[in-house]
Amino acid sequence: MIKKVLLLLLLLMPFAAANKFSDKAVVEILVEESASAIATPERGFVNIKYLQANISLFPKEFVNQLIVERTVDTSPYTDVEYVGDRLFVKWVHPSEVMLKFTINARARVVNSIIRVPAKVQFPHPEPYRAGPFDRDIDQYTKASEFIDITPEIRAKSAEILEGETDYYRAAFKAAEWVNENVNYTLDTMTEEAVQKASWVLENRYGVCDEITALFMALLRAANIPVRFAAGQVYSDKEEAFGNHGWAEVYFPGYGWVPFDVTFRQFGWVDPSHLKLSVEADPSEPSVSYSWKTDSTKININPLTINARAVSASGFPEKHAEISVEPLRTAVANGSYVPFRVTVKNLEDYYLPLLVTITKAPDLLEDNSRPALLAPHEEKSLFWIAKLPEKAVSHYVYTTMIEAKAVFAGSAGANISFAESNKYFSKEWALGTVERLLPHEEKEFLPDIDISCSSLKDYYYRSETAEVKCALENKGNTNFKPLKVCFEAQCKDADMLIGEKKEVSWSIGLADIRASDFMISVESFNMVKYAYPKLKIIEEPVVEMSDFRPLAVKYGIDTNLSFFLKSSAEARNITMDVKNVGYSSISSFSGVREMIIPFNSKTARRGFVDVKLTYYGEVGKEYSSEERFNIEVVDIPWYVRLGMWIEELLPFVKF
Repeated sequence: MIKKVLLLLLLLMPFAAANKFSDKAVVEILVEESASAIATPERGFVNIKYLQANISLFPKEFVNQLIVERTVDTSPYTDVEYVGDRLFVKWVHPSEVMLKFTINARARVVNSIIRVPAKVQFPHPEPYRAGPFDRDIDQYTKASEFIDITPEIRAKSAEILEGETDYYRAAFKAAEWVNENVNYTLDTMTEEAVQKASWVLENRYGVCDEITALFMALLRAANIPVRFAAGQVYSDKEEAFGNHGWAEVYFPGYGWVPFDVTFRQFGWVDPSHLKLSVEADPSEPSVSYSWKTDSTKININPLTINARAVSASGFPEKHAEISVEPLRTAVANGSYVPFRVTVKNLEDYYLPLLVTITKAPDLLEDNSRPALLAPHEEKSLFWIAKLPEKAVSHYVYTTMIEAKAVFAGSAGANISFAESNKYFSKEWALGTVERLLPHEEKEFLPDIDISCSSLKDYYYRSETAEVKCALENKGNTNFKPLKVCFEAQCKDADMLIGEKKEVSWSIGLADIRASDFMISVESFNMVKYAYPKLKIIEEPVVEMSDFRPLAVKYGIDTNLSFFLKSSAEARNITMDVKNVGYSSISSFSGVREMIIPFNSKTARRGFVDVKLTYYGEVGKEYSSEERFNIEVVDIPWYVRLGMWIEELLPFVKF
């Protein structure tokens, strides 16, 4: 029975990134902010001797942020003074009862990262020295109103950062812990952050300012300087800009590196982040007022900020490569399939990424994950996709996995599923990922020697591989329990001092990738890995299709054309077209069109026979034959007579 195959694009589940500007190179943002004060007489007439607004929250230039233009309008008119990163508006004996200022600005924000090329030692061994544009760095290591450093926060900070020697990874670990263990919610939102870091640690939820406060407290508890950045950011959910807070971590010798725990951007922020101020504590007021009046009450209207993007252009520079690799490519419907997303840092400095799965069937976990790559480091991240339960019998479906990351681009791969394929369970998928993940928390298992090999130099995809591992306990410790595992296939191999053992597996290779082949030996909190050399030969299957011409006039010179399609590399391919001649190519894979000159007389009986001979990677010969139908018209009567005689008398040839 010929199996009917139908290739369909499964309904893909698109996932949103942090916001629509995250993969833009430059975003230009217009911002308008204003505030006012209204004077009312307590008796008699309004009498204001002076009123001064001290404004810290307004567009200004920072690294990656340029102010194209900025104006300040006051009503009634008065002079405006800039002092450092503050703006002062002062009215002296104003006659109006409403005093108002409006700031309009156009900012250009660039999507880039702060380059940290070398490992910074953690804990940092020397006192922090401020750069030429930095204020006292030590103030950003101390407790403040909302960044309280309690014994509980010190204990949690020590737990998260225990054993870490890399300054960047220490900050990254703290951000990961907060993001994974504290829920973002609007339940506590007011004009200002109202809950301290210790409250957030205890209750495990908060708004962006509060979540950032806990992150800052964990770092300050470890003597890492960190400050609070306040501004505006675009939200896809609200489809608008809104108030937002994130952190900036001081890296000795390199400056301030942004960490937005809410958006999972650890080491960079997307260009919809319009920074308006930096402070030691989230409680710092955006505007403070001072005044002197006589029998007059001053009512302050809060600062309002409106921002919008007026342009978004280009794509950020590519700093990394990304690839997607399903660990199984042909499975039964309802299967759980792990897939690996590999990112490789192309630069000689640290690279923070947010890797997002943009297309996939159901995922068992969140679709995005932060990653920090050291210079030229390659790292693998794993997800598990659950394929649909229902599939029509005798049909094969295809679905896509796609991943992307700012600074790396995107990549994809396909998974096919059908009722007749092998089923892979959730337990198998989880166990496989667990064994492929790097186990930073596990110590290396030093006293067990393991040597693994396959019984043959190579296997064909259709074969079953025989893999054998020799183990020897060379230490002075009895290892009980001891497990030796290939994926989820684990075998008990308890070993006494000096003991030797052999463990073997018979492994079907139909859907195994050689790059996945890893054996682990585990005991308590120790692990060791072996990578047997396993060469899997893909057998080429070369098919011919789309034969042309379908019809031709008798006796003319023309071309035969058809397509060759091969699932793997085929070598020394020879095509013998009967009564026409030979054609050959040295090697190919994929699809290739063949064109062979011929005279239509050779196809007068209505067909052309083609014999195909080719070889695989290790010299195995394959062959197949195809008969292609072709209608030859206007055949002369005497040729037809000769063809009739040939059928009666096969030994006679015309």
